[in-house]
Amino acid sequence: MKANNMTTKTKIISTIIISILSIAFINSHMASYQFFKGDGTKTDFNSIVKASKDYDIIFFGEQHTDPVGHWLEFRLLKALYKQDSNNVVVGMEMFEADGQLLIDEYFNGFISQKSFEKEMRLWNNYETDYKPILEFARKHNLRFVATNIPRRYASSVAKKGLSFLDTLDAESKKFIAPLPVKFDAGLRVYKELNEMIGGGNSHGAKHGGTVKKEMPNPKSMHTPKGMVQAGKDSLQKANEKAMQEMKQMMKNHGMAHIAEAQAIKDATMAHFILQNFEDGKKFIHYDGSKHSDYHEGIVWYIKQRRPDLKILVISSVQQENIDSLDDENKGLADFILVTPEDMTQTYR
Repeated sequence: MKANNMTTKTKIISTIIISILSIAFINSHMASYQFFKGDGTKTDFNSIVKASKDYDIIFFGEQHTDPVGHWLEFRLLKALYKQDSNNVVVGMEMFEADGQLLIDEYFNGFISQKSFEKEMRLWNNYETDYKPILEFARKHNLRFVATNIPRRYASSVAKKGLSFLDTLDAESKKFIAPLPVKFDAGLRVYKELNEMIGGGNSHGAKHGGTVKKEMPNPKSMHTPKGMVQAGKDSLQKANEKAMQEMKQMMKNHGMAHIAEAQAIKDATMAHFILQNFEDGKKFIHYDGSKHSDYHEGIVWYIKQRRPDLKILVISSVQQENIDSLDDENKGLADFILVTPEDMTQTYR
C-alpha cells in the first residue's frame, strides 16, 4: 500500500514538474516583446523609465499598427506621470496642428467627447491605440499638443515640393514650421525615401552627388504589406518586386517630392514641440519611427534650434526572432522595441 502511495505521489510530483517546465518553455518562446539598447544589449522597460529621468524630450517611435507598442507607449506615459506628475507634456504626430483648438476646448470641458471625436480628424485606430493616451492626459490635466502639419499641406508638398508652401497665406502658415524650411536630403531617412521613387538627391539638397542605390530598411519604415525583409538572398527577388511596386504607386499618385513632404512634417513637429516645451518639463512625443530613427527627422530639426536639449529616442521594429537584435536594426535609437513579425495588427 505504501509503495502504491509513493508511486502515486511520484507521478503527481512528476506531472507538476513537467507542467511547470512546459509553461516556462512556452513563455520563453511566446514572448510578445523585447527591449534592446542601441548596441543590441538586452534591456527592459523599467530601465527605460529610469533612464528617462535624465532627458528633456523622449521620442517613442512606433509601428503604427503594432498593438504591443501602443500598450507600452501608454505604460511609459503612466510611468513618467508617476515620476513627476506636474511636469509631463504629451505630443503626437497623429493630431494635426489645426486641430489644437478642438483639443483645448475638449480638455477644458467646452465641448463633449462626442463633438470632439466627430469634428477631429482621427486615425482609424484612434479608439484602441491613441484614445487611452489622450484621455489619460485629459484626466490628469496634462498639456496635449497636436504637432503634425495638416495633411492637406503635406500632400501638396509631396506633389509639388517645398516651394508650394510659399503660396500659402499667413493664416495657413500658422500650422506649419516657419519658412523657409531647411531640407538636408543627405539625411538617411530622406535618402531612403528618394530611393523608393527611383531618385537620387532631390532639388535643394545640401549634399551634391548621387545617392547610392540601396534597399530601404523595412524595419525602420512603414512599408506596404507586400514588403518583405531585406538582406536575405532567398527573398531578394520578392524584395525587388515589392520595391518596384512601391515606386510605381508613388509615381502614380504624383508623390515625386515624398522626401520633402516627410521633411516638412518633421520640421513642423519639431516646431510645435519646442513651442510647447519648457525647461524643467519632460516632453514625450509619439510618432512613426521613421520620424525619429537615427536621431534624425524631428530630432535633427530640434537640434538645429536647441542643441542643448537632452533627447532620448525609442524605436520600434518587428523581427522573426526577438531573442536578439538583428544587425540591420542596431543603431536605430537609444532603445529599440522588438515585437514578433507575426503579431496581429491593429486597423489603420
